[in-house]
Amino acid sequence: MTPYALQPGATVVITPTGGEEPMELELLTLLGRGANSQTWLAAADGEVVAVKAPLAAGDDHELTIEERIVQQFHHPSVVALAGAGVGPGGRLVLAYERLFPNPLAVVNRPDVRRHFPDDPGTRFYPLPPPVALNLAADLLAALEHIHRRGFVHHDVKPDNLMVRAPLPPDATHLPDHELLELALRGECQGVLVDLGSSRSNAYLNELNRGGIDADVLVVPPQLTPLNAPPEAVLKNEVPGGGAPRPLLFRSLDVYAAALTIYAMVSGRAPYDHLGLDTASFEALQQVKAAERAGDLVPFSAEAVTGAPGYRRIAPDLLALLLACTHRDPAERPGVAGALQFVEELQRALSPGAHERAAKERRLGALAATEADRADHFFGQTTQARSTARARAWELRRSADPG
Repeated sequence: MTPYALQPGATVVITPTGGEEPMELELLTLLGRGANSQTWLAAADGEVVAVKAPLAAGDDHELTIEERIVQQFHHPSVVALAGAGVGPGGRLVLAYERLFPNPLAVVNRPDVRRHFPDDPGTRFYPLPPPVALNLAADLLAALEHIHRRGFVHHDVKPDNLMVRAPLPPDATHLPDHELLELALRGECQGVLVDLGSSRSNAYLNELNRGGIDADVLVVPPQLTPLNAPPEAVLKNEVPGGGAPRPLLFRSLDVYAAALTIYAMVSGRAPYDHLGLDTASFEALQQVKAAERAGDLVPFSAEAVTGAPGYRRIAPDLLALLLACTHRDPAERPGVAGALQFVEELQRALSPGAHERAAKERRLGALAATEADRADHFFGQTTQARSTARARAWELRRSADPG
């Protein structure tokens, strides 16, 4: 594979989603690399966005699919596509709104975590209940929207739940402590990213039926095995015969969302409490087989009931996690039911905060409806520059806090 090499100072030309004139963006810094893509911070005319490009020269197929998929969604908790264009060498690139890491990732940076007293010694330093539940509700609201549109996200995990922060459009940097302060004040909104892994229900049904050969797919559905339910990792007997195969149902998003919530609440990754080897795929398959047989669950009940600050809601939170990670995919709740349950937990924890959160989600739904009519990113004014998701955030910020 020949790398697609990009450097700071390189330029990409983006056509905004609203159909405005193409504009040139300068790449500033590399934000990160995934399995098949790289993401850069880029700026032009006071706008800062994240530009996603392929890792391999000449390999645009995955981003082409991602561009088609992400245009199906308009929701405040789903990442906004700012536009698409070309980078050096004519490669396809996508521009997204600028987001920031999940606070769970920020508090676990060594230079941040060492300032926290009474470190529990878990893999992650857990998030305070209001922050974790706000992010959980945003995650489930995003998944509800995606599922209603007939898609499955397929790769829910903490890294793919980022946050939107109330910053000026030209801001290129947000110090860790300021991000955490905003999150603690409830001023960050959870946003689900990496829509390139999403597939339609029809696609997955055909894959499950054997109508698509997963071994020869140019771009197979992607998932993170550790956060995937047993049926998606192990081979299953299928009706009508044929070779046993993994099965991919919509409820895999519910399962993965539960483990993401578990990480934020307890500071633990799946199976950490058992001390089992999950480093290799073969070892993980053995763990998933034991889970499917009912011999274990992927999280620790004690880690949930003992999480600092969660005592009042711990039994109900544990019930939610058990339901969402049920070994039978047909027994898991839908994301709408899980969202209602989390909102009840928010009400039990802090009635006033829950009512504000519910009001914000209603306002966000209005902005999402507006986005179905017109969704653009770049423009001449702050309001015009906003995506539908940013417009939702502006509504939230201006809403009566009572």
